[in-house]
Amino acid sequence: MQFRQLECAKSMLIYGYGTEGQASQKFLQQRFKKADIEVFDDAQPEISTTRDLSEFDVIVVSPGISRERFSVQLHDKLTSQVEIFFHNLTEIQRQKIIGVTGTKGKSTTTKLISEVLANAGKKVLIGGNFGVPVLSFYDTLNAYDFAVLELSSYQLEFLDISPHVAIFTNFYNDHMDRHYTVEAYFEAKSHIFSRQIEGDITIVSTNHESFLPPFSQTIVQWSLPSKLILAKSLSAEYFPQSSTFRAPHLLQNLGLVQALCVELEIPESILKKTTMAFAGLEHRLEYVDTKFGISFINDANATTPDASVAAMQFVGDKLGSVIVGGLDRGYDFSQMVDAIIAKNCWVIVLKSTAGDKVMSLLAEKKYAKIQLVYTMPEIVRTGFEVTPRGKTCLLSMGSPSYGYFKNFEEKGTLFKQLIRQR
Repeated sequence: MQFRQLECAKSMLIYGYGTEGQASQKFLQQRFKKADIEVFDDAQPEISTTRDLSEFDVIVVSPGISRERFSVQLHDKLTSQVEIFFHNLTEIQRQKIIGVTGTKGKSTTTKLISEVLANAGKKVLIGGNFGVPVLSFYDTLNAYDFAVLELSSYQLEFLDISPHVAIFTNFYNDHMDRHYTVEAYFEAKSHIFSRQIEGDITIVSTNHESFLPPFSQTIVQWSLPSKLILAKSLSAEYFPQSSTFRAPHLLQNLGLVQALCVELEIPESILKKTTMAFAGLEHRLEYVDTKFGISFINDANATTPDASVAAMQFVGDKLGSVIVGGLDRGYDFSQMVDAIIAKNCWVIVLKSTAGDKVMSLLAEKKYAKIQLVYTMPEIVRTGFEVTPRGKTCLLSMGSPSYGYFKNFEEKGTLFKQLIRQR
């Protein structure tokens, strides 16, 4: 929604009052002082409005809220922070935007891009789903060379303007509770590049055929006016010998950054300097500690079976146990179960909807190295008990945390605390 439309609004509602909702309120209050701005969050009973939604001229919806809950009559009034941001960029400003999306690896890729650009002497902003809400830096954008935005399918779903550079890490089955079908999920994701114009750039992996359809069937045939670049995986030599970023699936994502460096004429030496010192992000194949001869890895952000399989492949022959379970979003766990059996490791299963499905599949295969647990303290205690000395216990649950933990950050943090207390 453009500013000229917002200027006509006498009343606005911020629907969803998390970090992004609070940033939206602050921005709109500062820019549209005459408008009556209210906030609503159904998860916070103390924040509510007594007015009928039809009485508001504009409703700014947070990305975690599906627009299906709003009547069709209200849809013309709906917008979001990301839509307001993009709809009010000049073309010169849009040229500064590097958008990153994909099922997995968005945050890590976004962080590496920002660090490479900074090391190349560029002034960089980081925002979107990772970093700060985009409207927080709208008024200062002109002072920067680039804004690197991580964009989720929720943020892209209704966006009709694409960033100048679109980076698509990968595409796997996820968020079916919101999008219902893989096709609808891809449609939302595809908005990062499908509205690009001549001179824009899209970067995807040369390994794109391994991703789910319709991505694997569509991306190279997509009728784009922009330039399509197929990026090779980054060489493991770019990272220290002990780095978890030598995992093949991470090298695949980070190869996209190398392709971007070529386009932006950033020297290879700067990329290598950055990767050698790159710390990455918490809860992504994060080494925790080694105690009693057992190494522990926190991969709490692995919330899909594909991510869990990739983590098990990275640990390789050192895998002694893997912790699985969580909220079942209708995933197919068969490949994850096959990977577990191939590794012949212990499986520590959190009693949960996804855990029940994994246990059922393991039972069908007559796999016996299973321990059922109900809490994080039980998970950690069992990890110490069943993992052979000299092996690794991997927290990579292959499902979201919701209903069992507040989020993956809480899950990973508690896992680390309990290990370090032993």
